[in-house]
Amino acid sequence: MKKNTVLVLLLTSLISVGMMASCGASISNIPNNTDSSIIMEDDKPSESFKTEESPSSETEVEGDAIGGTGDACKLHSWNYHSITGELISYVGSEAFEDWLNTVSGEEINVARFVKDFGIDSATFDNIVCVNIPEENLDGMTLDEYYTQWAYNQKMREAIFSNDGYEISKAFVNEYAVVAPDGQIYSLEWLAGHNAEDYLSYGLSANEIQTVVDHAIERDVSRYTTMAEQIELTLEQAYVLEEAALAAEKEGLAADSSEPAAEQEGLPAEDTLSEDGNTTE
Repeated sequence: MKKNTVLVLLLTSLISVGMMASCGASISNIPNNTDSSIIMEDDKPSESFKTEESPSSETEVEGDAIGGTGDACKLHSWNYHSITGELISYVGSEAFEDWLNTVSGEEINVARFVKDFGIDSATFDNIVCVNIPEENLDGMTLDEYYTQWAYNQKMREAIFSNDGYEISKAFVNEYAVVAPDGQIYSLEWLAGHNAEDYLSYGLSANEIQTVVDHAIERDVSRYTTMAEQIELTLEQAYVLEEAALAAEKEGLAADSSEPAAEQEGLPAEDTLSEDGNTTE
């Protein structure tokens, strides 16, 4: 893709927005944790709208799926609250600015954008899946490229799935886990809750362990401390999970044996004697 020309009017409107998207407890809340920017490099998608991160923000966030305070959403990858320049060009900068006036905070996301503008899956792919020469991929696969600059295949499929769980799985932050109901739980939330809470919300100890291992491997101090704290809680979580699984199996075994027990208490079937009378 050739270098894109920045639209002055669009840039002005984006700068004037000056907002940060904060996640609520809703499944569709997927903010961004990167600064807003205009991408102007060769062979990269054109300018994108991204909600801004505010380093000084320490506002308490409500909702069971969110833990603690922070300066950006800790539940989702940056992609969900980033609207690419190609999408903005497709609907027009004026229409995009009008749309921004109808949504706020966590409502600014690509799934909402696509739904509100009635963009179907095929059209969406044609807009965002630009042809990238192999030599410009810098060693990345095409899907890795789209993960970095737009939306990868899993994300694109999730947007049109109308399934909150699939959307959460596709856009979950690398330092968060998804529950079976589609809710997302951050490292902060996990660090502030116990093993019983993990179990009651349906969180998998194995999935939490994967995120914890990743956080420790990345060696980001703010996450490493929480990850080490969560590891202690995970020891009990594994024990509780095993106990719950054993109890479930016991319950299933008991249920399967009930018909036999009922049969034992039944009277013998009636039979007919030679004279036609009923006997027991």
